[in-house]
Amino acid sequence: MSYPSSHKNILNASRMIVLHHPYNFDIVLFGKTLSKNSKTISGINIMSLDGESMARDIEFEKKGLGCLLFTDPYQASNMIGDTGEVNRDNAQVLIEMMDSSIEVEKGDVLYLLIGDAMGLAYEVVEKIVPIGIPSLMMGYKYELNRRDELNYTENLEL
Repeated sequence: MSYPSSHKNILNASRMIVLHHPYNFDIVLFGKTLSKNSKTISGINIMSLDGESMARDIEFEKKGLGCLLFTDPYQASNMIGDTGEVNRDNAQVLIEMMDSSIEVEKGDVLYLLIGDAMGLAYEVVEKIVPIGIPSLMMGYKYELNRRDELNYTENLEL
């Protein structure tokens, strides 16, 4: 689909802001793929020895590198409640991949890279289209949830 030149210019400007902003973070994006471990005979699952059908395994396939820019304003009262615990509400971000042909999908997991030895895992839970912007301008925001069980503190092979 060809875009009008004004839309292309806005897309390119938005992309460059996210990629070159001084407060952006580098990310590695992984997409979920389901692989089935079970064997079938004519499409019917074979039961395992304990009588349960074999479950599907979730594997993560690397999609590529990109940059993330948080768009929520900083508000200390929203981040830390009365108990002193960090609030785990959703964060809204802009994401641009280094390869512009890669699409960020709902359910993808991304690692926010902090140096070489630490990454914070987030899952994309919603793709938000701003009201008033034509859909062909692809002005997407993404809503993320923390996935603490997927964090790493070792070197992630990129």
